[in-house]
Amino acid sequence: MKNKNVAFVIATFLICLSSCTRYVADPDACYNDKVKQILISNCTSSGCHNPVDKEKRLDFTTYEGVMKAVKANHSGLSELYGAITSSGGDRMPPSYSLTQDEKDIIKHWINNGAKNNECYVSVCDTTLYTYSEIATILKVNCVGCHGAANNSAGVILDSYQNVVNEAKKGGAFLGSIKHASGYYAMPKFSSQLRDCEIGKIEKWISNGMPNN
Repeated sequence: MKNKNVAFVIATFLICLSSCTRYVADPDACYNDKVKQILISNCTSSGCHNPVDKEKRLDFTTYEGVMKAVKANHSGLSELYGAITSSGGDRMPPSYSLTQDEKDIIKHWINNGAKNNECYVSVCDTTLYTYSEIATILKVNCVGCHGAANNSAGVILDSYQNVVNEAKKGGAFLGSIKHASGYYAMPKFSSQLRDCEIGKIEKWISNGMPNN
């Protein structure tokens, strides 16, 4: 009988411990490292959550704006997480669903306190300018608005050939990402790409845009 009681106590303790365990913080669950890019790329296009349109009075281009739809430490009570995981008419984005990884990043960030934080400092190596590097930059910053599902202004940047096609259209592609005079500054409603990232794209184009 004594052994059974001990086993019951241990089992109860383990159940309680597992139910109280919070998500462990990791780089992918930090606002400035990943969350901000996901929201800017997928939720702030024309007519959505930007300073001009403020769909549902929410602006997701700033941390303060995002927090109006977030209850720190409680993803299940957060309007933001409810919208990105919904399968109904209130799903966000409305025309497609975020990937499971993107949903998990936002969930972990909220459950870890929804802090305005950075978990690591990435080093931008200007010697790496393969298409795979360029594709990563575009996916994080541009494809949310310029993908097959949401081809803003008719610009699609979700594949090698589509990127090459846009890069060949005069100086508009580089002019936009460099925020040059006479071009629409991109990403829209967000800060300019880092100098290193722009440099990678310039080098890739000047070297013939190889598919590598």
